Amino acid sequence: MTGKELIDLFQLRMTTSYNEQVWAVAIVGSLFGFLIVNVKELVKLIDFKWLVRSVWIITGICILFILTRFGIYWHYSGLIDSQNPALINLSWFRSICRWVVLFSGTLVYTTVILAINRVTILTYKAYISKQEQTEMSQQSGPD
Repeated sequence: MTGKELIDLFQLRMTTSYNEQVWAVAIVGSLFGFLIVNVKELVKLIDFKWLVRSVWIITGICILFILTRFGIYWHYSGLIDSQNPALINLSWFRSICRWVVLFSGTLVYTTVILAINRVTILTYKAYISKQEQTEMSQQSGPD
């Protein structure tokens, strides 16, 4: 393969890694959205502890997936950089800026997943708390 063909292949693999990160966030976000929208039905079927455990497991797997895709992206980015002499001798400041730019997407995706995680769990806690308050007020009866 020529240098140009290698760079094109590396770029394709970088793009694939990026797309997989985006899809992971979209899929997990949709799943958590489903859990939030269907809180009334699901709270009757799934114990709260199991729901929280499941949400945390899915969150962890998604974050791990995002980080591995970032590693793949970073690997191929380094291979492309090694083919470009102008990028090899960057100043330390430009190297740090380049690293921050590379890592910023992963940070955003991880933050989004954690935020959706918290919203899902807090929605269930609020719903269960409201149900318990309603049951207690019905048991106490009118004053």
